[in-house]
Amino acid sequence: MLQLQTEPPSGAALRGLRTARNVVVTPAGPHAPEGLAQSVVAKLGEVGVNARVDDAPGDQDDGLILLAGVGADGGYAQSQALHARAFEMAKTLAPRLQQSDGFLVTVQQSGASFGMRDLPADQAWLGGLTGLVKTAAREWPQAGLKALDVDTAGASAEDLAQRIVSELLQGGDEREVALPAAGERLALRALEARQENPGAFPLQPHDFLVVSGGARGITPDILAALTRHTPLRLLLLGRTPVEEEPAALAQAGDETALKRALFAQAGARGETVTPQQIGAQTASILAQRQIRATLESLRAAGAEARYVAADIADVAAVGAALDAARAQWGPVAGVIHAAGVLADKRIADKTLDQFNRVFATKVDGLHTLLTVTQNDPLKVICLFSSVAAREGNPGQCDYAMANEVLNKVAQAEAQRRGGACVVKSINWGPWDGGMVDAGLRRHFHSQGIGLIPLTEGARFLVDELRCSQGDAVEVVVGARGTDAHD
Repeated sequence: MLQLQTEPPSGAALRGLRTARNVVVTPAGPHAPEGLAQSVVAKLGEVGVNARVDDAPGDQDDGLILLAGVGADGGYAQSQALHARAFEMAKTLAPRLQQSDGFLVTVQQSGASFGMRDLPADQAWLGGLTGLVKTAAREWPQAGLKALDVDTAGASAEDLAQRIVSELLQGGDEREVALPAAGERLALRALEARQENPGAFPLQPHDFLVVSGGARGITPDILAALTRHTPLRLLLLGRTPVEEEPAALAQAGDETALKRALFAQAGARGETVTPQQIGAQTASILAQRQIRATLESLRAAGAEARYVAADIADVAAVGAALDAARAQWGPVAGVIHAAGVLADKRIADKTLDQFNRVFATKVDGLHTLLTVTQNDPLKVICLFSSVAAREGNPGQCDYAMANEVLNKVAQAEAQRRGGACVVKSINWGPWDGGMVDAGLRRHFHSQGIGLIPLTEGARFLVDELRCSQGDAVEVVVGARGTDAHD
């Protein structure tokens, strides 16, 4: 499980700090102690590190201390901009740091505990910078990477700068370190824990759950397990519109047959189509078939299930879908946020558009679901995060950052609701299904990474929701499906 432990510093400087030639310290947010960035630069200068205050690094810089997460304003409203800007700065550094020493340090405010205690909701939405650091550490093995979580309460700019710089000079390569105002030094550790003595399942028969991303991938198997345990009413939200399929395609049972039939239909109409157009049509038809099959399987398992195509970031559209369902099913009892997309590329190669799409699907989607259910008596909030948030993963800085935001918002919701709702953010490892094809399966096997079997993973979630409400909020699930880390 995740624990904050008091740790003495190692006495060593962060890798790359002493050899950095040009270091940028970005300005802090409007609610940080005035002059914080200038104080950090001055403290670094005292030990011979050449640093300056600047809005962003240039291509000749090899060190960055990102203070934008300290005293930041706006909560959710600023979440996308803050994290996207951090990504862009890392992208600028990437060509140098992926092949030479240097460093990247992020500083944020997540309760000086990485969300595990006293976390205001507005700070939770800005808590994804650690995902960038942990992913960069996987992509830049020679560089120094550190994520700091600080408390500014009662601190002057000079005092806070001293705490930050002292950690960089003496804390070594520990990745995540919290610096509370009392002067402690807390390191975040993951310890193995097991599900023990599960209690009552929090959902009652015929409770109404809204599920994003629930019609495809591995989520239908999990929902089927939940509804076999307790018959539920499920509203599935997804991006794919479902239309009536032409009867002439009914006999085309796989991708190859579908493409052949679509080419033949186009030819019969005298149309000229490209392979790309046929490929897009085929993908759409297969996706719609999967959605219909999901609904059939959930109904066979005992659920009342319906599907609505809606942009998860569109509060009005999602709200209207929920209102229509409430008219028949009553208030929403639970939220499962499983929507997500990938655009895997290393920091140096990823585009801002790719970053924004991946990040927004997770973070905007969560904000929408919490907004449209704010007046519902929720019993369960379950977020599908990823082990990439906890460990970092090459090519997935956007996914890691977004899922770290989910983790922190889950912590804030659990603290705010005070035990009235079971809140879980499940950091799933790779599944033996869904987006893991034969090639990825071989890759994971070569890396010694086990895959979570569908049956065991689904059973794990049922048991995790039954754990006492004071238990873990952030849970990392490994390949055995029965082990977790809080």
